[in-house]
Amino acid sequence: MKEEEIRPKKVFDEYLRLAAIDAELYFGASVREPLHCPACNAKGKYVFDKHGFSYEECLFCQTIFVSPRPPIKDFFRYYKESDSAKYFATTFYRETAKARRNKLWRPKAKMIFDVLKYYGVDKYYVFDIGGGYGIFAEEYQNLSGVPVTVIEPGPDSAAICREKGLPVIESL
Repeated sequence: MKEEEIRPKKVFDEYLRLAAIDAELYFGASVREPLHCPACNAKGKYVFDKHGFSYEECLFCQTIFVSPRPPIKDFFRYYKESDSAKYFATTFYRETAKARRNKLWRPKAKMIFDVLKYYGVDKYYVFDIGGGYGIFAEEYQNLSGVPVTVIEPGPDSAAICREKGLPVIESL
């Protein structure tokens, strides 16, 4: 798979341009709090900066996470109001949906279904956190017959998922 197949350069470059502007607008003045790994609560070690965020890697489980992190309210404001989140939901996803479905989400849905089936938990509800355009949720439901609820803070993405008939929780 080539990156251009799932992220056409022109579309992705525009998203990155908007995201850089929005990172400063929504998070530039945020008071940030250091935190431990959100997966296992172990200490992290600095690995890189991107768009004004510092990323750490957990010394125990290797999860990469932002620390120090802006308050959660700033993230919700970003997802609800920013130009980059709107562009991602309305333009980026629409223009890349077919390729992303075939090359990313269908194989991931199959892999997760197989793992859950192996452990005997394939008939439970599934939640897709940050489900975006709802492609993973659609693929998993089609494969398993199990309902998938999308948890999506962005109103544009949440609306698209609702239009597809997916159950959606718009914010946590």
